[in-house]
Amino acid sequence: VARFAHSAAAPLSRASQLTELGNGVRVVSEDLGGQTVTIGVSIDCGSRYESEDTAGVSSLVVHSLLSQSDEKALNAMGAELKARVGRDRLFLALRCLSRDVTKGIEILGQLVANPDFANVESARDRAFREMASVDANPEAVVMNGLHAMAFQNTGLALPPVGRSESLARLSRKDCENYVNLHFKGPRVVVAVAGDVDHDLCVKTVDKSLAKVNAFYDKSEIPALSRSRYTGSDLRVRDDAMPLAHIAIAVEGAPRDSSDSLALSLAATLFGRWDPSFGGGADSSSYMGLCSAADALTQGFRAFNISFADSGLFGAYFATERLKQEDLLWHATYEWKRFCTELTDNELRRAKNAFFTQLLRREETSEGVADVAGEHVLAFGRRVPLDEWRERVLGLSAARVRDVCNEHVWDRCPVVSAFGPIEQLEDYEIVRSKFYWFRY
Repeated sequence: VARFAHSAAAPLSRASQLTELGNGVRVVSEDLGGQTVTIGVSIDCGSRYESEDTAGVSSLVVHSLLSQSDEKALNAMGAELKARVGRDRLFLALRCLSRDVTKGIEILGQLVANPDFANVESARDRAFREMASVDANPEAVVMNGLHAMAFQNTGLALPPVGRSESLARLSRKDCENYVNLHFKGPRVVVAVAGDVDHDLCVKTVDKSLAKVNAFYDKSEIPALSRSRYTGSDLRVRDDAMPLAHIAIAVEGAPRDSSDSLALSLAATLFGRWDPSFGGGADSSSYMGLCSAADALTQGFRAFNISFADSGLFGAYFATERLKQEDLLWHATYEWKRFCTELTDNELRRAKNAFFTQLLRREETSEGVADVAGEHVLAFGRRVPLDEWRERVLGLSAARVRDVCNEHVWDRCPVVSAFGPIEQLEDYEIVRSKFYWFRY
């Protein structure tokens, strides 16, 4: 944060430039200085555009693109290539020296404009290994289960890594169809952050992505799959596990809703904690205090996940088998208090912590390229940090209470849990804890 803290009155935002090319591809750049640059390509696609039969195709495409990259050229440049795919965005990032920015854009342009799926079998092996690593991560398993129950029978229910049954059946043709459908100009954003020349970047991107067009046949245009929230629960009891892993959430707000920012502040106030945190019972987070003083959890984190048309607001917990009833009481108590008793002093602390998180996300050129691409896809422009600050400062405790009342109070939650969960109360009891009779 210190790198941003020049003056309380100084603008936090850096100058960014945005250009739309003739084929619809948008190029955004931010000059950070230094000697390195990160080129990020964000594409509007992901697992929510898949079906039960094609679940995992976006993961297979990502691994195919990585295996297609020229490792010798990357090593000669000292460059690093990364890729990931989520439910609604695919992100490629290449970090290199500033003098190699043109070559870096050309490498990414080759992957996006001329993907080659001849090595789909080796990519499938890597996709299965990634799936295995996700399945070995209890938090990831619980969160995937949470999405599966919250958005049943919709694209948002599908995990980004896919499902083993469908992944085993996917072919080279499936990958080609997916790319032809989604790798279109208006769905692609190239974000460059570091020591950059915007005009040079625009010229290079225009040349490298010239084959990416903006045209669809009438039957091809990918429709955003409808989301539908369902209050429900998924439980897998396994008494051999040392800890129970539990996620509880309610339906949040879409990404472009003003409610989303208020819920993000509420999630920040709920906080996160694990035994490595300092402060002990003096934690500023109520749940952190309970966890440290009474060993209520072995770790938790609140979240506010926003998509284009829906979201999830809640928290993930890792706890012992005999602490779950108390954990549920304290967690729902805090959420209900946000609806009725949230104070301006608490919100002021949440605002400071939330803004620190925004700054931390943009500490590196990769972070800036990631955020810039995300913003342009979601909002059509790069939202400057100064604007975020004004939005955050403009929220009052009364406004956050109203938003929590709308989304949390007396709402049907979704629960995902596995491990030794015998003490986790029935869904009807969990549901009843989302309101107080005294209000």
